[in-house]
Formats: sequence, C-alpha cells, structure tokens
Amino acid sequence: MTDFKLVNIVDSQLNDIESEITLPVITGSSSNNFQTFNAQAGIGNSQIQFNVQVPSLSTAVSRHFLVQTQLDIQVDITGGVTEGYWEPDEVLFSYGKSNSLQAFPLNALLSTIQSNLNNANFSVNTRDVMAGLLKMYNYEELARYNSLSPSLIDSFYQDYRDGLGSNNNVLANYSTGSYAKEYQPRGVFPVVLLDLQGNVLPSLEIRADDAGTSPLASFIVRFKTTEPLLFLSPYISGNSNNHGAFLGINNLTLTMNLGDASRVMSNASYALRKDNEDPVKTIANVSLKQYAGASLMLNFLNIPPTLYAKMEAKNIVNYNQYTSYNYTAGMTLPKPNGGTMSSVQYSFNNIQ
Repeated sequence: MTDFKLVNIVDSQLNDIESEITLPVITGSSSNNFQTFNAQAGIGNSQIQFNVQVPSLSTAVSRHFLVQTQLDIQVDITGGVTEGYWEPDEVLFSYGKSNSLQAFPLNALLSTIQSNLNNANFSVNTRDVMAGLLKMYNYEELARYNSLSPSLIDSFYQDYRDGLGSNNNVLANYSTGSYAKEYQPRGVFPVVLLDLQGNVLPSLEIRADDAGTSPLASFIVRFKTTEPLLFLSPYISGNSNNHGAFLGINNLTLTMNLGDASRVMSNASYALRKDNEDPVKTIANVSLKQYAGASLMLNFLNIPPTLYAKMEAKNIVNYNQYTSYNYTAGMTLPKPNGGTMSSVQYSFNNIQ
C-alpha cells in the first residue's frame, strides 16, 4: 500500500468553463448617511462631551465612530530666550526629523473615555492601555487612518535618537517613506507652527541664532486630527470579526477626559549648551493650549422594511474590557539603560 494519495487538479482555464456565471447581489440600507455632531460648548479644556439623538429606533448606527478636532499644543524651549544659552546655530526643534506627533495624538491626550448607551455605561482608561494594545495591531490595520491621523507606532528603536538619520525614523517626513504606504513616518502628518500671539512661523524648524539664543521661549504646534475611539468597547476600530451595527438606540453620550499632553508629541531634539560637552534636551515641556471645533462623526443606516422584518429583535455584539493594573515602583529606572523591576502579586477574579 502506497503512502501517496493522488489528487486530480484541473487547469483553471479549463475547469472554469461553465454554462452559467454566479453573480452576488448585496442587500443593504435604503440610505447611508454620515452626520456630524458638535461637542457641547462651555466645557473648557478638560473634557470633550457629545450628546447624540439617534433619528429613530429602527435606524442602525455603525459602531465605527470618528472624533475630529483641532489641537493647539504648546511646546516650551529649555532655557527660554536666555541669551547665549545654546551654542550658536543649534537646531532646537525640527518637525519631521527630530520631532513629531505621537501615533493617534488625540487618544494619547486622553486619560479616560466614558460612554452611556441606552443607560448602559462603558469606560476605558485609555492612557494606561493604549501603548501596549496598539502594538497588537497590524500596521495595515492602523494605516487606514494615515491621512486622518499619524498612525505609525513606536516599534523600531528603544531611543528616538537612534533612528535619527535612518530610513526607518518614525519621526521623519515623507522623504524617508518607502513604497509601502502603510509605513508613513509620523512627521508626514501636516502641522503648523505659530508663536503665542497666533502668527504663523515661516519654518517647521527652530534654531538658535549666532549668539546661541532661541528666538522663542514657547510656540504652538497646531494640527487637525480625526481618530477612532481606541479600545472603548463595544465601539470598534481597525478590523473586527463582528461589524454588526447598533440597533434600537435612542440616546448616546460620550465624555472624553483630557490628561496632560506629555504623550502627544515625540521629541528627540538635543543640542549643545554653551560651554557644555554633552547635548541636552531642547524641549522642556509640552502642554495642551486648547482644542477647537471638536465633532463626532457617525454613520446612520436606514433599513428597508423587507430587510428589517428578517432581522433579529435582539442585537448581540462583542464586548471587550481592558483593565490596567498599575504598579507603584519602588525604584526609578535609570535612563537610558533601564533596569529590573518586580511586580507585586495580583489576584484575578471571575476568570472562566
């Protein structure tokens, strides 16, 4: 008895000869509408709030939400405008080379997100879970947001400075991008630099003058970003094995709590101080100046009666809860070499 099994494979040019062709017919909504809801006014810079009234209980709502806003981020230069603080002509800031935005900067600005959906409450501590969970995505999934938001995550170097001048510097501009559009550096994303009086600066680079003095103590990085609600289940972002829309929704609220802006930008700019041998950081602080024009973008689908009659009365969607277990360190990790830390023992309940 032979160990081989023969399988007949017919040339597709011959096997595909048929007397009929099967054509798919897709049934969908009778109308597919995209609507924008402005954020609640008078909240200040600590929160972004939305209150949505769905047109009808029979209107399906896509679970892929997008939030768009303009952000003004204030960047403070180390030493301010102290005369002769730097060596002459030192580069203090260079967007698209040594400085850029972080991936999904609006989400990076958030501390927590809460949502109420038909009196059901959902929340996620975005700041604690975002960095780790983003690394579980494929680049191709995140690349769908490239023109809406910077999306390339940190996964190449331990220190941003190691990537300066390389062809895989995540802070770089479009000139270092490859043929694969999925790998666009974050410095590709357009920004405008302004002084604190609102005047547009002529360049994306800030350099000390011949006397080693910075021309500005602080400046504004302004940009408009459009991002999904990362990791707030049952809303979805990226690819999902369940694209089922919400149905039977009459009220929806969303509260985005803003934290400090330290994670909004990625800075690898170092320069020589006057009479100092070692380069020092040129950026002293990054903070949120303001946000403007925040809006929530929703996709409503009107279902034809014939299709609605075939649908289930109850809509079950997948739900994921992401919980962080923060550890208060008893030691400070030495930079840049790092160190070893041991966590305390955690007890997990209701694991099935």
